[in-house]
Amino acid sequence: MKKTNQQWAAEVAVLKAQLPCYLASASKELEKTSAERFMASGVVISITDLTGKLVVTPFMCADGLESATIAALKSQIKKTLDLQAISSKVGA
Repeated sequence: MKKTNQQWAAEVAVLKAQLPCYLASASKELEKTSAERFMASGVVISITDLTGKLVVTPFMCADGLESATIAALKSQIKKTLDLQAISSKVGA
């Protein structure tokens, strides 16, 4: 079965998202979404699965993200990086 351009684009997006440099960059950039920076504004959140399918309809978080939300997302990124480090050692 031949892959469509959309399928290829989804695969590329997943591979990019898994790269440690993208994860580390995302972790740093999360600070930009804080309530202090988005007061009287907001951030839009949408969630897609690994195939590129929209799982959560985009919604706005007024006044940016709470520090607890940012910390939770950073923790998830760290977990992903740690799992990649473990799997690369096992596969070596």
